[in-house]
Amino acid sequence: GRLRQGKVVGSSSSSSRPSSVPRTFQRTKMGAGKDAVDESGLIVFEACICCNTSLYTDFPACIGCSSECKLLCIEWNLCCKLNTSPLLCLCCELKITSPDVLYKNQAQSCCFVESCACPPGGEVPVMLTCCFVTCYPTFGVCKPQGQLMSR
Repeated sequence: GRLRQGKVVGSSSSSSRPSSVPRTFQRTKMGAGKDAVDESGLIVFEACICCNTSLYTDFPACIGCSSECKLLCIEWNLCCKLNTSPLLCLCCELKITSPDVLYKNQAQSCCFVESCACPPGGEVPVMLTCCFVTCYPTFGVCKPQGQLMSR
């Protein structure tokens, strides 16, 4: 996803954050280019080509909720997680970007993550899974997405 984790924009140190922003709405500081959810560690529960549902077992990072959605050039984000830097309006933002997908969505609520993309690829790869049993791209039972996608 594109919910970027990193230091608060305009701050000189990665540990500083605006005092007026509640800790609940501060994003974790893991370095530039990181996602709110690391897809490689998600345990895939079900997947059908361009959509999947997974378990997010990274505790305490799984506490809270986050969402990112992009439809052509409109992107909106939501993040209500501990230790996260604020979005434009504390926990949400809307922006216009260059279109690179038709539709892409990732929603995380505690230990559940749902992802969908058209066309699929990258963070939402083509997979076929039912009740934790994956048949494509490789066979696996209760495997994280990162292991299923490495060939």
